Amino acid sequence: MFIFATRNSEHLAKSAAVQTGRRLSRYEIGAFPDGEFFLKIKEQLKGLAVVIGNCGPSPSETLEFLFLAGELKCYGIRKVVAIIPYMAYGRQDHARFPHEIPLLPALARSLRAVIDEFWFFDPHSTTAVAKFEFRDWLGKKNEVHTIHPEGQMVHAMLKFLKTKKAITVLAPDAAARPRAEKYADLLASAASAGPQKFSVNMAWIEKTRPRPGQARAQKLHGRIDGHALIVDDMVDSGGTVIEALKLSKSAKQTATVAATHLVRLNPAAFQKMRSLGAQNFFFTDSVPHEAELKALIRHTSWPSLAKSIHLVSLEPTLAAVLENVRE
Repeated sequence: MFIFATRNSEHLAKSAAVQTGRRLSRYEIGAFPDGEFFLKIKEQLKGLAVVIGNCGPSPSETLEFLFLAGELKCYGIRKVVAIIPYMAYGRQDHARFPHEIPLLPALARSLRAVIDEFWFFDPHSTTAVAKFEFRDWLGKKNEVHTIHPEGQMVHAMLKFLKTKKAITVLAPDAAARPRAEKYADLLASAASAGPQKFSVNMAWIEKTRPRPGQARAQKLHGRIDGHALIVDDMVDSGGTVIEALKLSKSAKQTATVAATHLVRLNPAAFQKMRSLGAQNFFFTDSVPHEAELKALIRHTSWPSLAKSIHLVSLEPTLAAVLENVRE
């Protein structure tokens, strides 16, 4: 098995490869003066190759992933498996505004042409995942897997949440309701098994988007009792979470924010969340932010903010996926 990692996922892939007794395969990617990529693969290839990488969010990261995966088939690899911690363009599985052209279907067609098996970490929707499914001319269906890290996230949060008497798992929109139900079930199980007892219930927010990148909370379904745990698949601009925090603050409650993917680390948005009652933030390290967090700690204005942001490592889960990949 050859394991390749794009530059935006090396922080995960190196350790996961070591845990499985393997090493990362060698390749070089760079750019000519005019900006064009060049790619050099420094291995004699055959058999199975695994590509670990985030497909985005920047166009250059998407192209790096596509070029690397595409060239492996040309140089002796029989099967290409893609493990994608963060899949960009997941929100573009369908048009939401007039004249909008969703880009995920085109990207999925390009990737399906060169990748035989997909593993996604907490994709944005089942509709987005379906774009990567296909059948060959013999009717054989490709393999598409999804991995959800709610268990890891709850385990990391428990030492902060177990002191609360009551927790409301709050879905910031209708799409997040199934995720909130999973978190609520896991927390309820932890409360019944652990020495500290706390009650758990769930609520959700009806949300609209007046325009791209802007969220507006319309109505709260349910009631926020005790500490609010706001859960979603990703935080980008932070607008959806901020709207949810406004409702929890109006209920005079503090909050914890948890999402699988931290797409952008915007200190101003996080300070706004803290001013609305958010005490801690939990994300996986699907998108690399370690350097940014270290810079925040060194900055005179942001150290307390940086210490409230906790990154849950996906390395153990990634290593388990590598163990399950078969030719």
